[in-house]
Amino acid sequence: LYRRGFFDVCGFFDPDFFAYLEDVDIGLRGRLLGFHYLLVPQSLVYHQSHGSAINHAFYIQLVTQNRLLLFIKNIPTSRWIKFLPKIIYGQFYFLLAYGHLFASIRGYMGVIRKLPSVWSKRKDIKQAKVIEDWELDQLLKSEKPREGIRHHLRKLLKRFFH
Repeated sequence: LYRRGFFDVCGFFDPDFFAYLEDVDIGLRGRLLGFHYLLVPQSLVYHQSHGSAINHAFYIQLVTQNRLLLFIKNIPTSRWIKFLPKIIYGQFYFLLAYGHLFASIRGYMGVIRKLPSVWSKRKDIKQAKVIEDWELDQLLKSEKPREGIRHHLRKLLKRFFH
């Protein structure tokens, strides 16, 4: 739950995200602006409607697009440079794990289309950011998925050559 003051400072959900990762965007934006969160594992969230019926290719398109928009909008250039190998790994892993090359390409095209809007928001966030880069590094730390890229490459090659 967010207090009213959070939205006064951070704004609301970004319409550029439409679906998928809009919650991560507003949470990250809040953290960059100095808000803290409490994890309550026992809590339950009920959605009024559910997007599980969405076309899988469209899902891939939106997640591919929004993952990059999330970084472009919220992450300073110095952190982009530091985390670029992980960003590339994550994009390549997602493509191999979920397939749909053309949906991924549509996602990248969506990034290009939304870049002017997201770039202007990036400037506002950069000016208002209060946390230090080392704190952001802690947020961006992640472990590689259990099933690495090799696993998915093997699966892909088996599909084509068996």
